[in-house]
Amino acid sequence: MKNGFYLINSVRAECHRQGLLMTGFHYSLRDQYAVFSARLISEPENGLSHSTHLFRPDHGMISGQYGLTKEEASKALIQRYDDLQWGAQ
Repeated sequence: MKNGFYLINSVRAECHRQGLLMTGFHYSLRDQYAVFSARLISEPENGLSHSTHLFRPDHGMISGQYGLTKEEASKALIQRYDDLQWGAQ
């Protein structure tokens, strides 16, 4: 992984392939991963159309938590990032 710009573009490309619009993003270049929140492009922004995901450059999008509101996705994104940061130490 060269830099954060490369990573965010990789995540955006994966979101596009999956029909998602990225709404939040945190990353660690040292540990080679990103966590992001997204929503389905085909669904309205309100409702349970949001999700959170883990992205690794060598594997792509690995996991997700679906059926979240915008607020839940925002909180889950921060929690997932914190969990991964503490786990890496």
